[in-house]
Amino acid sequence: MSSKLAKIVADFRTSLATKIAVGGTSATLQSITDDDLVVLPNGTYFFTLDGDSSKKEHIVCTLTGTALTNIKSVSRQGVQTVGVVREHRVGASVVITDFAHIRYLNDLLDKTTALDGSSPFKYDAEPTFVYGQHELVTWDKSKDYTDSVAVAGAPNLDENTKGIAEGATVSEQANGTDLGATGAHLILMSKNAKASSAGVADANKAVIAGADGLIDQTFLDKARTWSQVQTFTADSAQITTDPNSGNDPVRKSYADSNYNTINPFSAGSDGDVTINAPTTLSRDMYYNNLTLTG
Repeated sequence: MSSKLAKIVADFRTSLATKIAVGGTSATLQSITDDDLVVLPNGTYFFTLDGDSSKKEHIVCTLTGTALTNIKSVSRQGVQTVGVVREHRVGASVVITDFAHIRYLNDLLDKTTALDGSSPFKYDAEPTFVYGQHELVTWDKSKDYTDSVAVAGAPNLDENTKGIAEGATVSEQANGTDLGATGAHLILMSKNAKASSAGVADANKAVIAGADGLIDQTFLDKARTWSQVQTFTADSAQITTDPNSGNDPVRKSYADSNYNTINPFSAGSDGDVTINAPTTLSRDMYYNNLTLTG
């Protein structure tokens, strides 16, 4: 608003050094020094021209040195129009006006004229506010109050309602927690779900689904420790290579070829018993446990 307000100087009086024709928007003053010999600063001013005659007219203008520019006439109802509506001769009186300035201030306060957004109101120190008293609050207090009302009044998020949710921690994800400390439903936080490059820190984080809705392969490619029993249906978990260490699982084809289950004994036509040794491993098992009675 400060840029829209005019300069105020008490008891300033001078005269025109140039004539202003009807519609004129510029002129020159004889002097810009007040009674205390102080030079008027440049800026916006409200003047009254020919105040002691029938040509009296209120104007608002820009003063730069002794030059008046951007002159607008201000009617007795406060309406501004570009250029003067009366002719003013050289030597016409020029005084600081109070009517036009007061009217302009009134228009600012009753919102007829908008406040200046480049120079907003401010306090000289942090004020103490009482909510509910219709006070003009500062930005930070207004934001705090607005945020608290918005959060308090917003519904919690669910499958059918858009609203407030709370980010789940890694622990809450692991425990399958539904509601957070705020009472809002928990949602997956990307920082707790994004797989790390090392594949260690994310070992117990939530599984990320790809665009196809399936588990992201980058999650499965990491080393995992499963603390619970995992149940798989037939053919849903397959091993594609033979074991090469003592703790490796064994696939069916490997077991079939190394653990033959055929009868290790057969009777010959002469009544002798023949020991069958289908594989090295099964033969060793049968020999070590064989007891013949007859």
